[in-house]
Amino acid sequence: MSNRVDKELRNPLNFSFPTIFEGRVVFVTVYVKKGYYGVLIDDDRFAQIKFGNDFHNWYIAKGELNDLALVKEIGERIAAKFN
Repeated sequence: MSNRVDKELRNPLNFSFPTIFEGRVVFVTVYVKKGYYGVLIDDDRFAQIKFGNDFHNWYIAKGELNDLALVKEIGERIAAKFN
């Protein structure tokens, strides 16, 4: 893991949780950046997600994460953490 990723993960606002992705148990880590949330799956960068004010839902701003249920779960966990 790079020093930059390690530094990002030490931020107290960042969090991880286990879930099922592509039929296997993985750890999803969410880290806070300016204007978006980065998503790591088992320490690999996958995507950046944002909350769409126009649509009032979470969407992929960059990267590939085609599992809409997982995007929703990540968004709900972010909302629960910060509300």
